[in-house]
Amino acid sequence: MRQVLVILILISLTLAVTYAPQMICLAEELRKAIYITVFSDGSALVSEIFSVPDAITVNVSLISVPFSNVVFVIDENGTFLYSEVINGTLLEVYTYGARIINVTYVTETLTVKEQDVLGTWRLKLQSECPLTIRLPEDAVLLNITLLPDRILKEDKWTVLEFSSANITIEYMIVPQITVEKPPEEEISTPVTGENATTGTETTAGTTKKSIIARLISTWIIVVIVAIVVLVMLVLLMRRRRYTMMLDEREREVINILKKLGGRAPQYEICERLGIPKSSMSRIIRRLEEKGMIRVIKSGRYNIIELK
Repeated sequence: MRQVLVILILISLTLAVTYAPQMICLAEELRKAIYITVFSDGSALVSEIFSVPDAITVNVSLISVPFSNVVFVIDENGTFLYSEVINGTLLEVYTYGARIINVTYVTETLTVKEQDVLGTWRLKLQSECPLTIRLPEDAVLLNITLLPDRILKEDKWTVLEFSSANITIEYMIVPQITVEKPPEEEISTPVTGENATTGTETTAGTTKKSIIARLISTWIIVVIVAIVVLVMLVLLMRRRRYTMMLDEREREVINILKKLGGRAPQYEICERLGIPKSSMSRIIRRLEEKGMIRVIKSGRYNIIELK
């Protein structure tokens, strides 16, 4: 019995030793692309694209340690997948049948700041798959061990593209210096002698003319307002005087016109008062003479309108 157990243990160890390197190699071959966005403070946003086999779970090795072990994984359909950081850069992903996964995380260990005068940052990376690195606009390249396939400018980023790379990039961040423009001061030229006297007299004359013009404008406005108020008072007193001189029938006609919006046919007023047409014509003529109404001819009818 002991011999059987020993044989089984030896077989298990042999299989583990034989297939473990193949699994590590397979995980490296699964990586299809890497996208890195480096920020001015040295942190970086990393996205790694993997092609995964048909399995329930898969272990992938990341290029850097995720900050606080926070990792976001989505499949080719944009569905979030459950994942767990096992140890440092080793990530276990539950694929649920996905074929492509995108692993995104923030890291602070991908770049290192040197203790030199320039404050040089160093990024060192080895990749067998296409690599895209975005550096901030205020980054100045000091050294790069491999020329990129393409260099692009996107908004405030410098983009370096490599088909594959074993590179070291050294760069520095140029501090933003804002120079404030000093306020402009008015420069006055002193005037002496006769010119000073002439200038003073000219200024005084201009000031007097300005004051006189303002006074004249003010008085003109006051006079115009007074005339308008006076005319309105005269018209009001005149209308009140005529109103006091109206008899009972004339007041009734005025009240009917007010109720009808200040305008009505003569026959309608006559019907409302219940008086003969001849009497109505005399009332209308008296009101017209007193300036209370106006008569407008409209075909066979008269339109009576309040003034």
